[in-house]
Amino acid sequence: MKLLMTALVIALASTPVFAQNSPVYLQLKYSPLGTINDGEESVNPLESDYQPYDTNYDHTLGAKLIYDPVYLAVQHNVADLDNSTSDVTLKTISMGLGGFNHERLAGLYLMGSVGIGAGQFKFEESEATDWETLLEASAEIGFRLRERFLLGMGIDYQRFGEFGDHKANYWNLYLATGIVF
Repeated sequence: MKLLMTALVIALASTPVFAQNSPVYLQLKYSPLGTINDGEESVNPLESDYQPYDTNYDHTLGAKLIYDPVYLAVQHNVADLDNSTSDVTLKTISMGLGGFNHERLAGLYLMGSVGIGAGQFKFEESEATDWETLLEASAEIGFRLRERFLLGMGIDYQRFGEFGDHKANYWNLYLATGIVF
């Protein structure tokens, strides 16, 4: 319910923007590097309550639709089963505020965003799925090729868990392509 109310506040706060002539960006992301660290700092990591969240990902696929300044993003992480301490897949959906700056940078663009969402952890050893609230931030730099194409590199950070109950941190480095409509 808190997630729905926050999403509603973000949407209503950005309605004046819909009256302006902003371009729409569709961004596709691929990450060869991604890792989640559990949120507890215990002496023995195997005794952590959140140890099942601790994993490395082989790759991540994602998409982000940006109508400046509002975005909607989805992401799917594929675990590296040979290098992981747990067999968990992660799917996320999020929304927030984000935007591009490209007019004064001679072919370069900068993009940043902050948002909220939810992540679904599916553990292989059980049939259970665990939905967690997430806060996220990302930053990206790249080239604006021609008028309609973007090519860049960025970093994502996501923090899972309720306020006061930090379960996991997610970091990834990604490559992105984008189309401007």
